[in-house]
Amino acid sequence: MQGGIAIDGNRIRHLGEPLHDNDALRLSSANDYYLRLDGANGMRADLSLGGRRIRGLANPQTDQDSVNLRTLQASATTVLGQATAAANTAVGDAITNQANILNRDIRAKSLNLDPQGIAKKKISAWVNNIILLGFQIQHLNTKLSISER
Repeated sequence: MQGGIAIDGNRIRHLGEPLHDNDALRLSSANDYYLRLDGANGMRADLSLGGRRIRGLANPQTDQDSVNLRTLQASATTVLGQATAAANTAVGDAITNQANILNRDIRAKSLNLDPQGIAKKKISAWVNNIILLGFQIQHLNTKLSISER
């Protein structure tokens, strides 16, 4: 038979299994061999794209969605920034903590190496000088405020 067949809106039923590339195909056979665009039949094997890319992939909406490169790069940048900030904070805290410990140890050792209490006397003298300086500044401020009147 050659040429087309006009079926005028009727269906062809009871097709056999296709044997050649140009044979007609039943819907059940198509569902077995081809992935439907409406998602009615799921995949039964891995998908090979033969080195091709998927283009126009939307941003993911659920945990199981595929991720496009733009979303991946933005997420990686955000995570890297958060990790860097956390690391900087942790390092800064560790340095401050170690400096405080070292400072405390130096003070404790200097007082322990001073059996006569010389360090304590020096600290008392410094405190007294600071208090005296405060009184002198207060006295000068009082004089300035009187002279401005």
